[in-house]
Amino acid sequence: AGSISGFEEGNFDGDRYGFKQLIDSFMGKTVENFGDKITNTPFEHRAIIQNVSADTPPNADHRQILAEIGTLQCGQYIKFDNRFWLVISLVDNNRVYDKAVLWYCNYMMNFIPPGATEKVTYPTTVVNATQYNSGVETTQKMQIGSAQKLVFVPYNTETVDVDHDFRLLIDRRIAKPT
Repeated sequence: AGSISGFEEGNFDGDRYGFKQLIDSFMGKTVENFGDKITNTPFEHRAIIQNVSADTPPNADHRQILAEIGTLQCGQYIKFDNRFWLVISLVDNNRVYDKAVLWYCNYMMNFIPPGATEKVTYPTTVVNATQYNSGVETTQKMQIGSAQKLVFVPYNTETVDVDHDFRLLIDRRIAKPT
């Protein structure tokens, strides 16, 4: 492609127009953006999702998203292919598009926020913080599960008061957590 004008701004304007053509082509997909709560009414926009084919298992639940400038913010829920993803990184742009890192929400967490009476549901990214130190301790009478988890949720009016002493039970067995 040739230069659009003799000035750098002309090249950037051309790049932005070219990016708009890209996200509107087969390379882009329509995603739903819920902001910081899945109870918000989502708005649809086009984006390019990168790193779909992971080269290592730890990266299988990470993606990059490219969208028009001003569309993305850290802490937003993005839904595509019937899955929730969390914008986990600082969003930045190169004057052509916004770019951010998405993490797959691998757990639906229900809790009652401090000071509230109604349960809320958040898709969360839960990461094993102990990796190899978690396990099961056997005593004479019972087995006690042991693990430390990092739970990533958006920072908003419902999560702002969740503090280090707030207890959560996170287990794949919802009816009877370990």
